[in-house]
Amino acid sequence: MCDKTKMWKYDEEGGYQEYFLEDASLEEQRMHYGWLCSNTEIDRIINLKNGSDYLLKLSANIVIDHPRIMRYYSYLRHYVESKKMQWSFEKCLYFRNYGEFLSMLSKDNKEKCSHISYGLINSNEVNGQLFKSPYGICSTMSVYMRYFCEFSHLALLFDNNEVPIEIKFNALRIAIRLMLGIESLDFEMDPRGIVPNKIKKEIYRPYPFQSIFIAGHEFSHHLLNHLDENNTTLRTIHTTAFWDQNDCRKIYEYNVQQQHELDADISALNLPLIKNEDYYYQYYYSVLLWFASLHILEGVEDSINPPNGYVTHPGAIKRYNNIIENARRPKLFDEELFCKRLPELSSFWRNKMIEDVSFHIELYEKESYGSLYLAKPNTKWRGKELRDRIDY
Repeated sequence: MCDKTKMWKYDEEGGYQEYFLEDASLEEQRMHYGWLCSNTEIDRIINLKNGSDYLLKLSANIVIDHPRIMRYYSYLRHYVESKKMQWSFEKCLYFRNYGEFLSMLSKDNKEKCSHISYGLINSNEVNGQLFKSPYGICSTMSVYMRYFCEFSHLALLFDNNEVPIEIKFNALRIAIRLMLGIESLDFEMDPRGIVPNKIKKEIYRPYPFQSIFIAGHEFSHHLLNHLDENNTTLRTIHTTAFWDQNDCRKIYEYNVQQQHELDADISALNLPLIKNEDYYYQYYYSVLLWFASLHILEGVEDSINPPNGYVTHPGAIKRYNNIIENARRPKLFDEELFCKRLPELSSFWRNKMIEDVSFHIELYEKESYGSLYLAKPNTKWRGKELRDRIDY
């Protein structure tokens, strides 16, 4: 894989000419990244030395390639600097939950993972990613996972008296559209509605545990010796099309077997040395909640594009049951919740959303890129309608 960034510019005849950004002048390279990165970060991108530098460049290229993502980071930088604080693009991608998983490993396992570079990235890939780069093994997780989880939790964690069923329905629409790549990505600017503070805290609470699990799942592939150098697949880091295999925005991801995925799930629960039973219960429950949410998403994805051929990841419900059967259970294992209520609730919403696709396919097609909301304007769950480029 080449670590160069393919670009294009108009030529004198009105067409365009392809070129590598790395072959341009230093001034042009600095201008390309200048609006997004600090001077120190630009120096690192131009002179790559390690996996962290590589991920920084990869992340920057993805943002710059997507005007709607650029818009959010422009807004964020303006906000940070208006507070007289120093801007850092990399700080936006800092992800402490990788480190939290590592901190719970044995000294030996922690050392085995010490060379892996990791961080957040703007991707609509629902699972974490582990891939090789010219600077070593890297692991990434999507910035948008938080929003997918929170909107899913809004539908799964409350009864209809606390959260009306139509709000739950719209929350799942937003979560699914996000992972289909057709929902706008400006949630910090336009949060899609007004969620009461008490509920907002509850829908966020499982996310740190879920992200620790996803990070642990990726580390587990390494610890379980699943990383076969001869078993990789070329894919884009973001589903929006890039150029070709010589573009650094494509990655060679480890193409593991389904059994490897199931084993990594169990490892992510069993390897951490967690002595606090309350903490482990929340971790275990949050992981099952994650797969319940994923089960709903998969139903819609399979309805729109039925699976065709071999897939590396087993279905969410298979992974859910694998954890129930094989992972360490918390001492206060709630069989009624884990084995009955949560799977039934997930299946209920999965069927509802599949039905929604059949009646409202236009909401799930690429042409419907934009923002969906929890409710209509000037209502309790929405507030007043915001005007683009005026209120944002």
